[in-house]
Amino acid sequence: MAKKSKLGDVTEMMKLIDINLIKNTNVLTEDSRLPQIDYALEAVSKCSNALGLCTTEGVILCAEKNKNHLLVMLERAQKLFRIDSHMAVAVSGIYGDERPLIKSARKSCAEFKFVMEQPLPVKACAYEVSKLAMQFGRSCHGSFVRSRPYAVTLIFGGMEKGEPALWLLNLTGDHCRCEFVAIGADAELMQKELKEHFKSNLNLEEGIRLALSIMKLAKKDQFISCNIELMTITPEPKIHFYDYEQVVSLYSTIEEPTERTDDN
Repeated sequence: MAKKSKLGDVTEMMKLIDINLIKNTNVLTEDSRLPQIDYALEAVSKCSNALGLCTTEGVILCAEKNKNHLLVMLERAQKLFRIDSHMAVAVSGIYGDERPLIKSARKSCAEFKFVMEQPLPVKACAYEVSKLAMQFGRSCHGSFVRSRPYAVTLIFGGMEKGEPALWLLNLTGDHCRCEFVAIGADAELMQKELKEHFKSNLNLEEGIRLALSIMKLAKKDQFISCNIELMTITPEPKIHFYDYEQVVSLYSTIEEPTERTDDN
């Protein structure tokens, strides 16, 4: 009876190890990557667009609502969420994954205001939510709390001591402060256009026009103004949602920025 070769045993063992690596979110692959993170990043890269930018008068958040199924009610596909009277968030990612993170942000703001009698800074809120985002795969009494990361990226916008503040939180829990940022399927193009046209002395009206024009440029012929959510956060009257008529009115007056092409 022929003996099974050791090489065959090693090959089968490596296949099993590869499968276990994909299932286990806490183990790095041989090229130093986490497969579940890669899958979540790929999911976010195919979702709707959103952007945020700071102006001299406040923060602007703008997001696109995709109607990707006949059973989805477009007016219920919310992408901008109020966190507190001075803070809001724009999201891009899988529906439902943002709910626990938004709930955590609102809870942190409420607890801080109750104890300290002042609003929670935007930076601190992003940090508190990042701790929850990093808990995927963590074991508790022998069972996994969550087997995969939250497939969603968030833009926190708000006012800190009268000054606009914008923070980006990605699905790995990393968070950083920005003057402008774009997320979603067309994030690379939108970020490039923001970098070319953004100015630190933009007022609120100019920032809104820039945000809408870049959203239009990203979608080109597929842009529909009624699919856009727009919000501003200022010292007074703080958070303001723009309704359908206001967005359409603003959209009719904007000019689309020209997309630069390399001559090389």
